[in-house]
Amino acid sequence: MQNYVVFNTFCLHDVLPFLVDPYQRHETKEQTRRNYQDRHGNTHSVNMKSHRLWTFLRHGTFCSSCRLRGQFFSLERDVGNKNGPPHLNLYAVNEDGQSVLMTKDHIIPISKGGNNTLSNLQTMCSPCNESKGDS
Repeated sequence: MQNYVVFNTFCLHDVLPFLVDPYQRHETKEQTRRNYQDRHGNTHSVNMKSHRLWTFLRHGTFCSSCRLRGQFFSLERDVGNKNGPPHLNLYAVNEDGQSVLMTKDHIIPISKGGNNTLSNLQTMCSPCNESKGDS
């Protein structure tokens, strides 16, 4: 399981309308980034051109298997990557009140000839994605 340093959290409507289609060409890097503030008022430039985030916009924030609903985005950085740029992760809250990471899943795995197109991607919570494995 990945560990993250959390900078701030955001409602779905603070993120989803600003996503950039990863399948379209953009002239400058600035066209694919958006600034978000952390809890201390520091501004972070976040890449909004992501297959993972675009999957949430186009296929919804519900897990395709168990129907758990992604409820908020968290601005985070991998613990082991202190100088890396922060990114946005989508989270649901399970019946125990625990945050559950939402993921992009390949319907047909890459290892079995699947591709990275939107038609082969779906939203899944991490427990369902892990139990699905490479099937």
